[in-house]
Amino acid sequence: MNIERALKFLNHSPNGHMLFLASTSGILEFEQIPAEWQEWLEQETEFVVLELAKALLDQPSQVPRSLLDWSNTARQLQLNRTPVGPETIISKQEASLSRMGMKKLHEVKRMVDLIVDLGNQHSIDVIIDMGAGHGYLTQELANHFPIVGIECDWVRTCAAQRRSQQMPSKYEIVYIQEMIQDNMEQLFQKPEMLKFKDKRFLLCGLHCCGDLSGRYMIDWFNNNPQIHVLCVVSCCYHLMDPDLIPRSIQGLKCTTKELRMSCHCFNDFDTQRLTRFWKRQAFRAQAQHMCDLNETRDVGKDASKAKDLTSYLKAVAKPVVREPLIDVDTVYKRVALFAFINSRLGPIYESLLLLDRQGSTRGNPRLIPLFDPLISPRNVCLVSHKGSS
Repeated sequence: MNIERALKFLNHSPNGHMLFLASTSGILEFEQIPAEWQEWLEQETEFVVLELAKALLDQPSQVPRSLLDWSNTARQLQLNRTPVGPETIISKQEASLSRMGMKKLHEVKRMVDLIVDLGNQHSIDVIIDMGAGHGYLTQELANHFPIVGIECDWVRTCAAQRRSQQMPSKYEIVYIQEMIQDNMEQLFQKPEMLKFKDKRFLLCGLHCCGDLSGRYMIDWFNNNPQIHVLCVVSCCYHLMDPDLIPRSIQGLKCTTKELRMSCHCFNDFDTQRLTRFWKRQAFRAQAQHMCDLNETRDVGKDASKAKDLTSYLKAVAKPVVREPLIDVDTVYKRVALFAFINSRLGPIYESLLLLDRQGSTRGNPRLIPLFDPLISPRNVCLVSHKGSS
């Protein structure tokens, strides 16, 4: 991936916050996109929205040639997401017996195969599973290595402990309920960890949120001599601190908007779901302008089911304080266009974030596409080990 070219492409590409497209700033932002795209958008609403949905799903579409060319260039400026290794086949019966959903079981099986391989190659004694959650990955790994599961949420820790009691594993599982950030050294001083003194650790995490995967786990691996291997899949980039970016790529800048964009993927949606989602976003954008609706406010289920703007405003239950600047059909078309644009930019931002993390990781870091991206869009695993390759 050409990082310099990707950064230049992002600097010259339009992108906008869909929830602000009905505001004065949103209208001004829309005016910055190419005139040909604006003129095409003036056609009948349902035609425009449907064609954008088709283009987003890589189906034949009548969107402007320049927009398709821009889209194709964007697709070339991201990391390869094709998973390595043979396809993982999972039956519903297998998922039922494992007490996991099909998506989770797909992730766990492929993650376990990789971690076990890394653990055997590098003579690992113990695994630390960060953000262990309900213990799905922890439980499976415990059939191969002793493992420590770290989880900050008490309810999830209790669920994981109950799972380990109901489904015994070959090796010991130690669960520790604590928020671990800059205090990794304190973890090794805990009584539960003393039995693992002078052992070789592999630090792993499946879909670790925000700065846990983007900062803390990398720093722990870099600075702790007992941790010999790192294996982590990231998610929830919007929970990261934008001020801590970049770590290694000069010129990479991400606001919360770009970080949120990196988390979203429409590739597994069908056309009907996409257009319905865009219409709700258009109602929300119009309501934010007309009712001074806070960006983070939960509008509730009634609003999410609304089929027109009048019903949406009624469900929001806030007084209208100003008239709309543009009609809702125009907002709907602009939301669809910016959703298309942002869906192409999101994977580039995510690719750069992953490369930024790779560049700040010591040892022998590499990025491995691990999961089927249609099953699990956040599918790239950062792997590194200390010592010779």
